[in-house]
Amino acid sequence: RLSSVRKFGGPALSQWTFSSSVLHTLREISERLKTFALRSDDSVLFLITEIRPTRRGATVRGIGLIDGEARAVSMNVDDELLRQADLAKSRNEAVRCQGRLRRKPNTNGYEVLQPHEFEILRAEDDPGVEALRRKAPQASHRAQYPLLREGS
Repeated sequence: RLSSVRKFGGPALSQWTFSSSVLHTLREISERLKTFALRSDDSVLFLITEIRPTRRGATVRGIGLIDGEARAVSMNVDDELLRQADLAKSRNEAVRCQGRLRRKPNTNGYEVLQPHEFEILRAEDDPGVEALRRKAPQASHRAQYPLLREGS
């Protein structure tokens, strides 16, 4: 019965007892949940390096510009976003999308949760694209992000 979203038809406890040692932890959990729920989506600019099919779409991996640094980024996408990701990768163009950015544990990488609003960008459209290309690791930059000119 504590949830305002889920209806509960069974018997409910009318009295809750917590020890004082647990209250600090519950308060901290409450504050973290509030900030997570109120947090708006992040805008992520990235170059796609790999697309791996899954049962429900694909996992897209790439190099993203996060806080001014090139970082590994991954996200799970559905079939609609997969088509846009394939197009961007085939054209060697950057993508900007919205979603909740979460740091992956024990890595320098990030994950975009609930990605949406994919936008394919060319270097001429956004100066961040060229900044990302410059900051991407050099070995993978040459191997995976050659600069292509239209008509060549």
